[in-house]
Amino acid sequence: MVINILIGVAFLLIMAWLLRGALRKPPTPGELIRQKEEARRLEQDKVNAALARVGAFSQIRLDALFTAVQDMRGALSSGEIFTASRTSEAVDLAFKQHSLRITHHVQQVNLDRENLSDNYLAHLERFHLEVPQRAPEDFTDLETLLERLAVLIVEFSNAAEN
Repeated sequence: MVINILIGVAFLLIMAWLLRGALRKPPTPGELIRQKEEARRLEQDKVNAALARVGAFSQIRLDALFTAVQDMRGALSSGEIFTASRTSEAVDLAFKQHSLRITHHVQQVNLDRENLSDNYLAHLERFHLEVPQRAPEDFTDLETLLERLAVLIVEFSNAAEN
């Protein structure tokens, strides 16, 4: 008898749950629009936050590059071989007859990733070196780029002396 009562109560609970779902009013078109709009806004906020984090990382890396270029310039016997300038997007070096531009990019960022740490972004970074009348070059780390810059600075300074 107790089992019959328990089965009856379970049956009533299941029926109440099913009826509640069946009798529930569907959302109004206005509610649907608000829900979709809120979901889209949350997704856009997430993307904007990730892009801001990537942009901040690029600025830090360009600052490190500019500091290294300034140190290289100061180490030269005649510091006026080239001038260096920093914009929000690049580091530009101007020689008497040549110029070059270095930009920083982060490739293929997963915007769904919760933590865009410096270590994660460092594996995806690329430094892009543009020298007029030459093929552009890409570097995956700052040290390799600085070695190539040292070669170019010596090359361009020798060309300026001749």
